[in-house]
Amino acid sequence: MNTGVIRSVAALSGRYEREFLATWVAKKDQYRTDWLSALDFFLGHVFFQGRRDALSERYYLQTMGVLRDFFSLDPDEQRQRLDEAWNSSWIPHDQDWSGVIKDGNSLLGALAAAKAGKQRDLEMVLDTLRYIRGLPEWNVVTFSLDEVTSGRIGEHYEALRQIRQVGPKTASFYLRDLCSVYKLKTAGDGLLATQPIDTWVRTISKEVGIIDGTETQGVAKTKILSECERVGVSPADYNAGAWYLGTHSLEVALEGLGLVTPKH
Repeated sequence: MNTGVIRSVAALSGRYEREFLATWVAKKDQYRTDWLSALDFFLGHVFFQGRRDALSERYYLQTMGVLRDFFSLDPDEQRQRLDEAWNSSWIPHDQDWSGVIKDGNSLLGALAAAKAGKQRDLEMVLDTLRYIRGLPEWNVVTFSLDEVTSGRIGEHYEALRQIRQVGPKTASFYLRDLCSVYKLKTAGDGLLATQPIDTWVRTISKEVGIIDGTETQGVAKTKILSECERVGVSPADYNAGAWYLGTHSLEVALEGLGLVTPKH
């Protein structure tokens, strides 16, 4: 297995940080004090569910526009409106959604009118609101940071997966970037929880010889972690670099051939 190639893939995480993660890093202090901004960070990851990124981004941005209008930017009014949505059962009170109102649900109606995704996307947003309603100050980022630093990242990953439509890939994507933004180190279960396996990571990992492409997500994660440990690179860096290479392969190839000047 080519150790140099694996290290080169991991090195591309620097581009991911500059071109994508920097947007989140710039707001990291705001996420810890503003629950709606923290929700923005969370939804900005879990909306990317295996369809075209452009479509996922559109749904996510439309959703955040609706939520900002619905809840207002004034903290006191936000609390009042969140309580109203909860008391009116527009937000489900449990994972089974017993008693949730769908007809006449003003929040659901606003999301649907804005075409903020498919039905499953709208349900994910409402179920995410159910989840954060039970968190201190409704802030998913501060709660996640507490879980990670307290050594409960594995349990937290499983809890996030209980939110409707939040799967293993998007839960790991959120936690990987959360740890990167706040410079948190992970070990054990945390390494598995921060290793999203999407089409690009699977494809690149197959091409460099880490996996054969038939593995389950869990087995693929374990093999990637083992190989990263052998080579001496961060699994999170490898993961971000593999995604970047998969989505920017033409650009990287042209730079390698000297046909274009690297952007960085």
